[in-house]
Amino acid sequence: MYIGLVGVSFILPFSLDLVMHYPAQQAGLLMGAIPAASTLIAPISGILSDRFGERSISLIGLVLASGGCLTISTCDTQATWVGYVVGIVL
Repeated sequence: MYIGLVGVSFILPFSLDLVMHYPAQQAGLLMGAIPAASTLIAPISGILSDRFGERSISLIGLVLASGGCLTISTCDTQATWVGYVVGIVL
C-alpha cells in the first residue's frame, strides 16, 4: 500500500508539470488532495473498523486504492483535474 502511495506521490508532480502542463502552483494544490483525503477518511475508517472489524475495512480500502491507482494510471494529457482528484481520493 505504501509503495503505491509513495510512488504516486513521487511521480505525479512531474506528470502534472511536464506532461499535463499545469503551473507549479496548480500542481501543488492538486497534490494537496492526498493529505486532505487522508485527513477526512482516516477517522471514518477508524470508526468503521471498530464497528465492523479491521479485516473487512482493510480489504475495502485496498480495493479502493487499487481502483485509484488504475484511474491515475489511465490519465493522459487530455485528463482534467477532476479525473486526477477522483483517482487520488480513491
